[in-house]
Amino acid sequence: MPEALKNNFNAALIQGLGAHLARVAPDFDAAAFASFCIAGLEPLALKERSNHITDGLKIYLPDTFPLAAKILTDCLAPSTNQALVDDDDATRDPLGVRGWMIMPMADFIARKGQSHLDISLHALKEMTSRFTSEFAIRPFLIQHENETLEILSNWVRDDNQHVRRLVSEGVRPRLPWAYNCRAS
Repeated sequence: MPEALKNNFNAALIQGLGAHLARVAPDFDAAAFASFCIAGLEPLALKERSNHITDGLKIYLPDTFPLAAKILTDCLAPSTNQALVDDDDATRDPLGVRGWMIMPMADFIARKGQSHLDISLHALKEMTSRFTSEFAIRPFLIQHENETLEILSNWVRDDNQHVRRLVSEGVRPRLPWAYNCRAS
């Protein structure tokens, strides 16, 4: 039987994300973050697990959004223009975070970064080349439609195919999980 998709968010990958965050921000409490995120994870579905990890990021990252966004982008693996990898070892990449853990990171940006459009969209652009930010871009389109579309109009010519894909997929509001974007 195939592995449940929700298991792309598991204890080992949460610990890996915490380790990468602590690598770039030594004051980040990786153990407390992992403990919070792992608690109650088992019964949750895929998007609920991602939201729970996003809640952990909100608790354990600095309250200053520009600093929190910098920590998230600094812990990313090098960008690639090749096919994206979504295997379960992605967060254990010694070079940084890529794969499924980008989803809760991007959702953090969507939830906390509405007052920092340029920083937020830069972070989503960086994250999308390691997995995808297509769900996290939608709240920016709702809250800052003209400004976001202006920036995205430049991204359609980006050298990275994943950034171009973010533009085409992220602006389609009726895709799965499109209505599940929440701000707080």
